[in-house]
Amino acid sequence: MWHELLAGEVIDGSGHVKDEYSEQMRVLSNPDIEVSVSVTRWHDDDTLREMVASLVRQGSTWVGATTHGWAAKPNEDTPALAGHNGAGAGPADPTAPPAELPSEVVLSTLGDMGRDMALSTLTDVILGLAGELESADIEPVHGRRDELLAAVGSSLGGAGLADLFGMGLSPHQAEVIAAAGNPLAPMLTVGVVEYPQQTCGHTVLCLIDTEYGRVMSTTEFLGGNWSDTIETWLTVGPLDRARLTAELSTLLERSSAGAQWDHRRAM
Repeated sequence: MWHELLAGEVIDGSGHVKDEYSEQMRVLSNPDIEVSVSVTRWHDDDTLREMVASLVRQGSTWVGATTHGWAAKPNEDTPALAGHNGAGAGPADPTAPPAELPSEVVLSTLGDMGRDMALSTLTDVILGLAGELESADIEPVHGRRDELLAAVGSSLGGAGLADLFGMGLSPHQAEVIAAAGNPLAPMLTVGVVEYPQQTCGHTVLCLIDTEYGRVMSTTEFLGGNWSDTIETWLTVGPLDRARLTAELSTLLERSSAGAQWDHRRAM
């Protein structure tokens, strides 16, 4: 990050923050809560690339930091529906090549915001990062995450949609869910991190692009930490602005800050 801040002329060669960026760096260096956004897409060179953004609050002031352009990301071959809550699905591979660093980080002051304005602004930022795509026409699907992923995996493995039908899905629901589970599907993931403990929230929100349109999935982890041994629930449904704002509110309220997510200070 040092090199990106230096290249972006946020800091000088001695590490001092330039005056015009002092408030932004104050918030980013000592946040109370962070909404992290990751956008992943396969590009024409068969490389999985990622754009990330951090929307950070200190007190009532929100600041955004977004990578400018796409950086190569190691392919974990994980179904888009799997979701994650800020932690990897397993131990890191020590032989894997390091992730490519972005060439530039863009900082923006979002301003002093209360709960409603913060939710509206976060919604705008996320929809802007996701880009334009019509919502899929699908009745919401809710079930145990592991069971849904197993059924999707069976479908992607060539066994057809029988396992999804066995969970009570209609033919159209099954087709959309199978498409959303494709590891090649473009995806935007939203999670919450709280400070100073850097604990992850109990819920992850994903927007997934399919040939049927965009769907929104929410994954609830009991305890808030990644584990395949604990019970997790997955909901997949259509996306519109009101639904996204409501799910963002739920995402934030299921963090340890609870209903105080918009103002609680890190100790």
